[in-house]
Amino acid sequence: MKTVILCIVTFFGVLNAGPKVVAKFGQSECPWSEQLKIEVWNSSTFQALLEGAGIEREESEASTGNVPLLTLVTSEGEEIGSLGYLLITPEKYVDLFKEMLTIHTLCHSLDDFNAAQLLHFYRKSEVLNMTACSGKLLEAGLAKDTGVDFLIEKYSTIVKEHPRRAQKVKQQIRERKPDDSATEWELALLSFQARREKMNEDSKIVLPLVKFLKSYGSKDKDYAWRCHLVLAEYYRDRNLVEKAKHHAKHAAEGAPHELREMIINIGDEAA
Repeated sequence: MKTVILCIVTFFGVLNAGPKVVAKFGQSECPWSEQLKIEVWNSSTFQALLEGAGIEREESEASTGNVPLLTLVTSEGEEIGSLGYLLITPEKYVDLFKEMLTIHTLCHSLDDFNAAQLLHFYRKSEVLNMTACSGKLLEAGLAKDTGVDFLIEKYSTIVKEHPRRAQKVKQQIRERKPDDSATEWELALLSFQARREKMNEDSKIVLPLVKFLKSYGSKDKDYAWRCHLVLAEYYRDRNLVEKAKHHAKHAAEGAPHELREMIINIGDEAA
């Protein structure tokens, strides 16, 4: 009889279980972990708001690696999303966890949303580290979007690790929006960022930006100065003084007046 009662209690406990935030902190010498504990995790405001939202709390043992981390999971243990140490209030943390729950629920029925709505949710899910939802939203968006927004998002996810597949996606984008400077600027910047993480040779890293300037530098001054600015900052960080000054000069020439002094200083900082 006791066994039967225990099973019933356990069964209803599982049914009534809600989502849970699992905290993963580093050792005591990790300053960000200590701050997140004091400012958020141990905050009575945070705890009360989580309880009001029906979200439980659980703290794992101190560890190394990607810490601190607050991970939202379902009652079945499925990971929904995660947040690290952010310069936000306990209230904002709870708002973001509630937003995760909303997006997670929406991801079970995406047919009712248009491409613009899916794009909004997708970008939110990316910021909130909602890996499973991001994949579903990207797939649904690619099926509905007749423009290039979701294709560009797909390009950004594969350009670093799968350059050949990325080239095919880039071709699709150009077929839908041929000779479009705004689109080409996005592609050039994404390619540059991916190369910066994977390559060591400067000429290969900056090649997408150089190609963009060659093709669109004289056609679209607004994107041209932005491109020169990125190159100036890159060369400054690499201590390549003359190149940093060269691109800072060109960036300042096309930039809004209020930014020019700041941009020129980039070249001076490299000296």
